[in-house]
Amino acid sequence: MKPTVFAIIACILLIGVAGVASGCDCGCKPCGPGGTACKGCPERVALCQDLISTIQTLQKKVRQCVCGEPTWML
Repeated sequence: MKPTVFAIIACILLIGVAGVASGCDCGCKPCGPGGTACKGCPERVALCQDLISTIQTLQKKVRQCVCGEPTWML
């Protein structure tokens, strides 16, 4: 247990010293929430609409198939 904890702490310290945690000067621009969409990802509005639709479809399937609610109640 102690060697594992020591190894984890050593790795964290090495990453911090090496500058990997602070990024590099590679010209990469951050993307994701609050910024521009990452490569291969839809824009935020389209992504939100798609995820909300997926959640609603899943909720309907759970209510119908797991809980046994009739279709007319959905």
